[in-house]
Amino acid sequence: MKVLFAVLAFMAMPVMANNLVESPENRIKKQIETRFPDFKVDIVRPSAIRNVYEVAMGDEIVYVSADGNHLIFGGTLLDIAKEKPVNLTQNTKQELDALRAPMRKAALDKVNENSMVSFKAPNQKYEISVFTDIDCGYCRKLHGEMNQLNALGITVHYLAFPRAGLGSPSYDKLVNVWCADDPKKAMTAAKAQKSIANKTCKNPIGDHFNLVRDFGLSGTPAIILPDGTLLPGYMPAERLLEQIKQHMG
Repeated sequence: MKVLFAVLAFMAMPVMANNLVESPENRIKKQIETRFPDFKVDIVRPSAIRNVYEVAMGDEIVYVSADGNHLIFGGTLLDIAKEKPVNLTQNTKQELDALRAPMRKAALDKVNENSMVSFKAPNQKYEISVFTDIDCGYCRKLHGEMNQLNALGITVHYLAFPRAGLGSPSYDKLVNVWCADDPKKAMTAAKAQKSIANKTCKNPIGDHFNLVRDFGLSGTPAIILPDGTLLPGYMPAERLLEQIKQHMG
């Protein structure tokens, strides 16, 4: 009986040892967050390539070797096994966006509308939330279509996203807008690259900026639909309406 117990104990040792071995996913997560403290790893999982892992950080998808020592940043992984290549990186981004949509909706529902600069449609049918930056060319282009957007029944709620960071010149311009006596007028003037009065006040820009990382945003304009769906980048008013109808019915 003692011999049997000894054999069973010996057989169990590799299993116990395996349980103590750190998984590649955890090792990669720790290594990236230690090496790049400004990044927060959301997901680590095996990619379509052996010994290469797919890592999601915000809206960035990177690929890392199993030992965590090699990283491919800014690349696109294509599956070319079939006649028509499949963009696996884009598929992952779409999958992550679908997962984040309910979170975005819940977070935006908690944001006081008074903290936004809103351009309301006279006959409102739809609402969108737009993270904007005064120094963003495509944000200015989108704002140039505000009358058309409102005429289509689309109300636009602006939130602040100074891409250069808090305390930057872009941040100061947003503060000037939010603290203006007439924020809507100031927003339109600033987007037309006109100078507006320097103002300071208690403002929500820091709170808006804190949402950027959780929402997986990296650029502006970032358009969020009422269901939390992200439409990254500028699109003409008519096309934007089509996208809204497609998602909202």
